[in-house]
Amino acid sequence: MVDRREKALKRRARRNGIVLLSRFVVTVLLYVLYEVWHDVIPGADPNLSDSILYILRQVVGVFLFMSGAMTINFALRHYFWQGWVASRAEAEVPSLLIDITAFLVWLTTLILTLSVIFDVSVSAFVTTSGIVIAVIGFALRYMISDVFTGIALGLERPINIGDWIQIDDGTLGKVVEINWRATKLKTKNHTGVVIPNTYLATHPFTNFNWPENYFRAEFEIVLGYDVTVHQAERILLSAINQVDESAAVPQPPNIRVKEYTARGINWQVRFWVPRHEDFGPIRHKIARNVLRNLHFAGLSVPHDMLDLTRSIQEGDEHDPKKRDVIFLRDVHLFDSMSDEELEKLRSRMSERLCVQGEAIVRQGEEGDSLFLIREGYLDVFIDNEDGDRLMVGHLMPGMFFGEMSLLTGARRAATVIPSVDAMVFQIRKDDIRSFLEESEDLVRQLSLALAERQMLNDRKLTEGIPPQDMERERQTAADRLFQKIQGYFGLMY
Repeated sequence: MVDRREKALKRRARRNGIVLLSRFVVTVLLYVLYEVWHDVIPGADPNLSDSILYILRQVVGVFLFMSGAMTINFALRHYFWQGWVASRAEAEVPSLLIDITAFLVWLTTLILTLSVIFDVSVSAFVTTSGIVIAVIGFALRYMISDVFTGIALGLERPINIGDWIQIDDGTLGKVVEINWRATKLKTKNHTGVVIPNTYLATHPFTNFNWPENYFRAEFEIVLGYDVTVHQAERILLSAINQVDESAAVPQPPNIRVKEYTARGINWQVRFWVPRHEDFGPIRHKIARNVLRNLHFAGLSVPHDMLDLTRSIQEGDEHDPKKRDVIFLRDVHLFDSMSDEELEKLRSRMSERLCVQGEAIVRQGEEGDSLFLIREGYLDVFIDNEDGDRLMVGHLMPGMFFGEMSLLTGARRAATVIPSVDAMVFQIRKDDIRSFLEESEDLVRQLSLALAERQMLNDRKLTEGIPPQDMERERQTAADRLFQKIQGYFGLMY
């Protein structure tokens, strides 16, 4: 795609060079003809009268100045404005500036043609046309105001082609053209809006691409009073960090308490958007992640305080024990466990607050525990052979890590560090031993889940494998893991 574009640019440059050269040659030939007219043309045809020769020479002179104007305008447009200026400004030059330059060239050409070819006094011409200009100027005063305002906009460059702006009446659109009289926008609904330049100069507007292409946006959400500040940060900030496009902007997101309401605390979620075109999708992803994080945290957006019936019906959401069981039920690793077993497992596992920037586990160290992410956002790193630490993935609420250390005693395969504060559940070897001793089916289910995850992590192993062979590979890997778990826990089935 890049090579094709470069070839197209080279073809255009070559074509422009040929056109400019041909126009320059025509101008030179007309100039030579105009200068040698009296020496060459009368001798070529003695029957031509002096008046006809004079008129013909004037015609040649008019074409000479027109050809010169066309050559100059072509060179200014393609080599000055769209070439040198555009490359220095790193932006497309408004068409208004190009049109104004062309108009000045043609106006100068007209004056020179009248003065040189037709011997018209320029001062007399200006004096004679003064009244006409005044009348036209009064009639077109608003249009003239738009034109000069457009010139100011072109010089000051508060907006450029491609910028997203919003004027004071709420109209939002992308700048597609800045011409003599107006600025044209294209809205997200693919409709056009024409705004007079005078309006832009006399009313405030917001430019989402200045001074940087990225900008901060926000939305609000109400959380109950039982949600602590730290818990709100874990839920809301991790929802932002889960969106790579927003996390890539070199500005940190944040949350703020806006007000206290009857329903709960109204939080402002403030995040960064790299380009205005991405605003809608990024906002949707963050809002969706907030709901997901609330689900795994066992929370929900509070209802009105007077909705007593709904609050009583949803009492399970406010029972910490039942919320934890609901959370465990959503973890794929424990699909085969009953609610009674999950309640028993819940009573044994421990809750742990993990501080931002401090590693939970480190690659290569020994361990015998599994971690379930309740709240927060974690980065996964692997140290390569050169000792460089590489980020290979992220973990979010509802995910888990450390399962191989828990079930087989393997060393930690990666380093996991929270990018925001995180709340996790930790399940140790002794916490799950009795479940494995009592149920061979549970061990086989865990082995199969681990095998599926291994194959998912190492996709190279599954590339090009037919479905029936992939199922065989999965079962073989599950059998190997089953034997490892048996040996590690000393199970006798």
